Amino acid sequence: MTRLAVLAAAPIPAVERRLHWLIAIGILAMIPLGIAAEEMAKGPARELVFNSHKALGLMILVLATWRLGVRLAQGFPQPVGRYSLVERVLAHAVHGLLLAVTVLAPLTGIARIIGRGQPLEVFGLTLLSAGPGNELALSLARSVHSGPVLVLGLGVLIVLHVVGALKHHILDRDATLTRMLGRAPA
Repeated sequence: MTRLAVLAAAPIPAVERRLHWLIAIGILAMIPLGIAAEEMAKGPARELVFNSHKALGLMILVLATWRLGVRLAQGFPQPVGRYSLVERVLAHAVHGLLLAVTVLAPLTGIARIIGRGQPLEVFGLTLLSAGPGNELALSLARSVHSGPVLVLGLGVLIVLHVVGALKHHILDRDATLTRMLGRAPA
């Protein structure tokens, strides 16, 4: 067995797999919560939804920062098969951009709150005090956090990521997806 085959067959450590899936589930929950919070009338129900959105966002920020640190220290897992240069570049671009968005989205959400001059509070617990508001910071954070580049970009990245995983599984018949599910390659 070649060195590449041994590396490719190596399982993804359980911690990395769990980080991946926790972040994915968190993001999929964040999207409807964020939309609902924006659409709801002010009141206790909106506050509960918005607090849930903020709490999930902070959890994602912590997990994504941890995952980013792992990626910077260890790099990306070796591919299971041999792929063209275009496929490798696209895979690294999608993974890199997903990592960036999972850190950028919560940071811009925090900046949006602080830009209003409000403290960052989640379920009554003040996590970060705020000084006077800053309209420029608020405007920039709002346009990034809720803007089409981040929102549509995240949607496109998720679709590309899922399509890529399915391509590996169905067309290439390799162990990429089963490795991320924690199953031993066949």
